[in-house]
Amino acid sequence: MAEVNKPLYEPNGAAPRLMSFDDILSHVGDLNRWQLMIFLLFSLVVIATSFQNMVIVFVGAIPEHWCAVPELAALPYDVQKNLSIPYEISDEGVLKWSACEVYSERNYTETALLYASGGLDSPLPFLFTDGNQTSCENGWVYDQREGASTFASEWDVVCDKSWLASATGQSLYMLGFLIGCIVFGEISDRKGRKKTFLLTVVILGTACTASAFAPVYPLYIVLRVITGASVAGFYNSAYCYLIENVGSTYRNRCSNAYSMYYGVGCMLLALFAWLVPVWRHLQFGISIWMFILLGYYFLLDESPRWLYAEGKHKECEMVLRKIAAFNRKSYPENVQMILDEKKHQIVTDDGKVREPNVMDTLRTPNMRKKSLIMMYQWFVVSMVYYGLSLNSVNLGSNPYVGFTLASLVEIPAHLVAMYTMKRFGRRLTTSATMLASGISCLVTALPFLHGFSWLIVGLATFGKFSVSITFTVVYLYSAEIYPTVVRNAGVGSNSVFARVGAILAPYISMLGTHYSTVTLPLVIFGLPAVIAGVLAMFLPETKDRVLPETLNNGEQFGRDQRFWQFMPRKVVDPTISEPMATPDPV
Repeated sequence: MAEVNKPLYEPNGAAPRLMSFDDILSHVGDLNRWQLMIFLLFSLVVIATSFQNMVIVFVGAIPEHWCAVPELAALPYDVQKNLSIPYEISDEGVLKWSACEVYSERNYTETALLYASGGLDSPLPFLFTDGNQTSCENGWVYDQREGASTFASEWDVVCDKSWLASATGQSLYMLGFLIGCIVFGEISDRKGRKKTFLLTVVILGTACTASAFAPVYPLYIVLRVITGASVAGFYNSAYCYLIENVGSTYRNRCSNAYSMYYGVGCMLLALFAWLVPVWRHLQFGISIWMFILLGYYFLLDESPRWLYAEGKHKECEMVLRKIAAFNRKSYPENVQMILDEKKHQIVTDDGKVREPNVMDTLRTPNMRKKSLIMMYQWFVVSMVYYGLSLNSVNLGSNPYVGFTLASLVEIPAHLVAMYTMKRFGRRLTTSATMLASGISCLVTALPFLHGFSWLIVGLATFGKFSVSITFTVVYLYSAEIYPTVVRNAGVGSNSVFARVGAILAPYISMLGTHYSTVTLPLVIFGLPAVIAGVLAMFLPETKDRVLPETLNNGEQFGRDQRFWQFMPRKVVDPTISEPMATPDPV
């Protein structure tokens, strides 16, 4: 222990000054050239994440299709449908061709010969009378532009298997994300942000590239689960690296600017999907480039705040000196970090030393209260966000334009979030936007609104806009509430509950497929959102506050917060930590 307490500098015998990590970071630059470089490097992480999260919208799209009749294969599409496909009435009362049934008692060989010889210039009654119908026994014909394909059309994931391409396909990806949040959250807090990031780059690049060559649907889905798991560690480790190494007053703008790249990535994905209509080519193109991120091994050091929290003060000092040089700042000399032991170690009642884990976020009263509320916030915000996205009105007949517009709407949400978090803090912004989203969804169930579809669509769109703001806030909020030693595990455990919400969202949205139940999903989304808005007021405000480092700090943080205290307290010097009392035994 004597070696640990030895001052780092003792020039001329002068006693070293004690400085915390945040004090030193403010000297070497807490938002300067180095942080800008990290921000730009990790912007590619957000774009890659958006690609993999949303690519199934295009590669798994179900094009217009109808039962194949081999005898009619040489005829034009409209003639094939006229001769073999029955009509059906949609839930909206629109007459359309059946996608999954065909007339079974027609002589299609004779029909094809008559058409080829010009004998079908006038209608023949025996060809157009209703007859017995059967499911597609010879596969399907897909109406796609020349050369286009999706895995739904390649593997015939349509009709009674259509749920595999939509709800289940995305839900299993989110299941992988859930697993990744748990596994890679622990790895990140134990082994470091950089190692976790590089490990997930290898796994992610391999899995999503291999999915472009999957010969069968089951293998593709297995690779998608692995992709989802690696995306979780990939994104969360990069996010924590960025947020924990900027000054407290800059975390808001960095988090929101960082999240804006998600919308940019979605818009780029729509462009690439339009330019590359073959799903295997698209999947390969958005995946193979990620291997260049392995070059970050040479560009990144380990997160200095993680090194500080781990008690690795020599390594932390080396990285901080590099940051100072990169930012063209001077490193403060004759200082000693306020770090006397390995901060992540915990001494139990029987005297044993152990590593912190995700259960430490629930072990003590105040940490448990904050963690449970934040887990619920993530569950609801994810369920409502993805649910409203799936249940919202189509913005146009062109899927590429509609997807682009839907992605573009997210950018103003981040701008609003940036302002409201700076002006009103994290706590009030989370509560207000959750309540706004929940109430707007619940209002759609009022009886006198039935028949005003445009108003229902408007309310649902406003609900999505509001919950998009909440989604932006909770990422930053979680990173600020949890202490450094369990920050990634805490954010990861929250994200687990978010994935549970995302898994349920497609199935809840399916309840609105019938005209008579179109508002039912909105009601199901609205009630939990209102509850989440009220519970958010029990969380502590983190605006301009020093991030907690140890479990002791985390337990004491926010104990003085009151429910009716709406506006953030003014902090004279946000770089000065408030004294931390001894918490309940861990």
